[in-house]
Amino acid sequence: MSCDVYLTCPCCGTEVFTENHTSNQSPMWRYALGESLGDLVESSETAGDLLPILEAGITKLESEGILRFDSPNGWGSGESGLQFLKSIHSACAKHPWAKPGVSR
Repeated sequence: MSCDVYLTCPCCGTEVFTENHTSNQSPMWRYALGESLGDLVESSETAGDLLPILEAGITKLESEGILRFDSPNGWGSGESGLQFLKSIHSACAKHPWAKPGVSR
């Protein structure tokens, strides 16, 4: 299973960003963000709304360490889960007006 996050242009419906990652990192994202990544994305009106929460979560993970979030079955590591959040953050900063969405 994966978590697919995408950003869509509100004017024309074109996808301006899409990326997915194994959902095995869901506990890490919940810890960093204070709620599930999917719920956070679904409750946000624009990508810009996600920026401060993603920034705080990324900072939290970088300061506290991420090795404990390595998946025991090898499908996803703390590092890859952190990079996924950073990728989403970068896309949200580039397209703050876009509508976020998630498929999980």
